Amino acid sequence: MGSALKHRLHKAEKDQERLVKEHARLMKNLSPELTEQWEKMCVKWELALFSKSNVFNPFKVKEEFLGEEQALAKLAEEEKERVWAGGVQYHSVDAAGFVKLGLSLSNDQYTSSSLEHKQEPTVCQARQINDQQCALRNRIKMFDEVHSIYMPGLSHYLLCTQENEDPSDVDPENIKIWLPSEVPVNEQSKICVPGLVQVEKKLQKARCHDSLKGVRHVLRVKMCMTCFKNSNGRGQRESGKAREIIDKVVSRLVCFADRYRKARLAYMGLEGSGAWEKTL
Repeated sequence: MGSALKHRLHKAEKDQERLVKEHARLMKNLSPELTEQWEKMCVKWELALFSKSNVFNPFKVKEEFLGEEQALAKLAEEEKERVWAGGVQYHSVDAAGFVKLGLSLSNDQYTSSSLEHKQEPTVCQARQINDQQCALRNRIKMFDEVHSIYMPGLSHYLLCTQENEDPSDVDPENIKIWLPSEVPVNEQSKICVPGLVQVEKKLQKARCHDSLKGVRHVLRVKMCMTCFKNSNGRGQRESGKAREIIDKVVSRLVCFADRYRKARLAYMGLEGSGAWEKTL
């Protein structure tokens, strides 16, 4: 047995000992009937053939919440009913579309910033970064045109707080995307048109749920891929390639986790503390 394999075996033995103790501590707080039911359920799932559609999935969370796309559809229907009832139509882009555009720009800023901070990008990557920056700056300009309609009091607020900046002097990744969650609670009603805060609140909550769902899915995929690699990987070359694929999956996990943290922080700024923190 080589030294590297011996080191891995020693580490695995320590991990096994720790996990066995944690598992025993967990089982003490559960009834034997419940644990037996869970075990049968999981074994049945693991032994089932792909795509496992004919067996109950113990890892699937019941969707008792609105996802982002569902929330957008519901908000669009509510906006249509509001306008039909005589409400003011501020712009051809409705409030939900405005908030969605702002959130999309924030995601694009994160992606562009991640590419830019890679060490020594290739010529192709540098050209791709430049194209993304130009496209991002143009989209931010389009967002600013609608911005003054849905947040008319923002300019005065920025002048008073001295947070105003010239977008032309800042990289597009660092331009702040102002949404209701970015301003203090006591200023939101003065800065935003009526109903905009509630729209962002619903979308941020939906993004939290979608991000958590993505985290759970990627963790499950990572676990299955790691088990497959450990069972079938032979040699340094095959293990290295498998490790590269798993690392790409982990990068998706990081994106979902970062999106969740941002959405939760924004929702906290809009809703404040409450019972929702137990589930989000």
